[in-house]
Order: sequence, then structure tokens, then C-alpha cells
Amino acid sequence: MASLTANGVRDNQRQKVYDWENKKIQPMLKKDLTLEECRKLITEVFASYGLEPPEVKDGRGRRSACWERPYTIKLPTFARKPVPVLHECAHGIVDRYYKVRGEAPHGTTFLRIYLNLLAKFGKLPLRTLRSSAAEAHLNVAPASTCLPPPAALVRRMWELQRAERAAYSIWQNTKKELDAIRAQLARSKA
Repeated sequence: MASLTANGVRDNQRQKVYDWENKKIQPMLKKDLTLEECRKLITEVFASYGLEPPEVKDGRGRRSACWERPYTIKLPTFARKPVPVLHECAHGIVDRYYKVRGEAPHGTTFLRIYLNLLAKFGKLPLRTLRSSAAEAHLNVAPASTCLPPPAALVRRMWELQRAERAAYSIWQNTKKELDAIRAQLARSKA
């Protein structure tokens, strides 16, 4: 069932998103987090978009986690898991970085950002996330409409360059070891 938001926009995907999360995503990311671990994850997520982290409040007494303007995430004890934390981060990033107005809170932009966060910080395969979202009949914005910020691209380039250097180092060591084995085999034949 769709609900109307404060700005009068119908949130048609809301329940479908929650159902998809509970059925497909929660089982893959069950880990419980402390409030401090939640703060750390939220800080990393917002930093990846070049944003200051929001205030993170305890949220006890609430029935669910929430992103609240001006800049707060409230997390009841039961919602201190990667999925609800990344869900609320996606709301915050849509609001603070992409500044989307007039779109449903669980609209296509939210879903694109949320999938990206689940892939990057939840370490889930993006292809699997996209196909399960499609199976759940969720509408997701095209990647081209939600490009990561340039700072995130630079950081990703650094990550890939570090990985490339590590791979090259492994290749060099493997080559040396193979050469040594070949030389030893050649000597043993002689």
C-alpha cells in the first residue's frame, strides 16, 4: 500500500522496498552493530560522498530507524544492523548530496543509491542486488543519473591503483619462484 509523504508525493515502493529488504537483503547482512560501530559505518558512507556525517542518536522508544532533517539518523537497538543503517544513509545522501525534491522517499534515486551502498559497504554483488530488486518489481534510477561524486571516483582510483600494485608485486614474486623452480628442474635433469 502506498503512503503519502509530507510533501504529498505517493511513496508507491515503500512497502515493496521493506519486503525486499526483509526477504532478500537482511539474510545476507545479519551482523548486529553497536551504536559506535553504526556511527563509524555512517561516517565512512557520508565521507565517501564528501559529506560530514549526520548526528546519530540512540532512537530507543522508536518503532523504526529514521533519517530526520536537518541532519540526524535515529537507530533503535533492534535497527543497529548494516541493512537499516545503509537504508537510512541512502535517504540522507539522496537528501544531502543529490538534493532530490518531489520524488518519493523510496523512489528510483533512493533505490539506486541504496543498491550502491549495499554493494560498496555491505560487500554484496551489485549484479545480484539489481536482479533481486528487478524480481521484486522495484524501479531503480539508471546509474547515469546518480553518478558518484568526483572525490569518490578519485578514492576508488586510489583503491584500484593500490590493488594493482599489490597484484604486480604478487606477480613478480610468483615469476621469481617459477624461474627458481624451472632452474632447479633444469639442474636436476642434467
